[in-house]
Amino acid sequence: FFQAEDGIRDRSPSRGLGDVYKRQALELARARVQMGRQDEALAAYEAVLGREPDNVDATVEAVQLSLQRGQVDEAARLADRFSVNERGERRIAAAQVMIGYAFAEQKRWAPAERAFRQALVVDAGYAKAHHALGNAYASQDMLDEASMSYKAALAADPDLRDAHYALGIIYARREAPDDAVEQFQAALACDSTYARAHFALGNMQEQRDEAQAALEAYAAFLRHWQGDAMREMVRQRMLRLQAE
Repeated sequence: FFQAEDGIRDRSPSRGLGDVYKRQALELARARVQMGRQDEALAAYEAVLGREPDNVDATVEAVQLSLQRGQVDEAARLADRFSVNERGERRIAAAQVMIGYAFAEQKRWAPAERAFRQALVVDAGYAKAHHALGNAYASQDMLDEASMSYKAALAADPDLRDAHYALGIIYARREAPDDAVEQFQAALACDSTYARAHFALGNMQEQRDEAQAALEAYAAFLRHWQGDAMREMVRQRMLRLQAE
């Protein structure tokens, strides 16, 4: 989970003796993490940040450790210090997205949305943050806002399959099957093994009375779906379509 976002670590080269001392303090914190002494590790990270408030490595790693411990508010406090000072710093933006997801898992939508927006303050072109914000809106049935966020994600990264899929779900919920099909097909153009998009596409094609196309989509779903859940339901749909 904590390696899910790209660019989370980027060790900078040493620039002199003072930097060596700072690096040693950071390595001490990392050693405490490896030893499982998490309280001491957090204290060591705090010590590093007390001497070097702009240390992105220490901030990101302290955020990760706080999230592992379930201390989401503490993680948010650590990350918020950099939201304005480090514009364009992708690692801080990625940390904010992870914090937002942690709040979302607790259904704390206001701080989740705030974390995703803070990520975009840092890096306005971060497609995953736009997508995450859209998910938060969609979870609250704020479909207009969700649609805008997904479109912003796709403007930043047209190959973000999950944003195509999520936008397709919005269109499906709005009973716009043609637009939904277009987005599910776009998701599959990004990743032909995307099982959920195959299922969603088949569902829309079934609604449009395109039995053969739906059968092909469901068959693709069964080829790529890794779990057992949904398989029997999809097989029953295919049997019904074949009998009609």
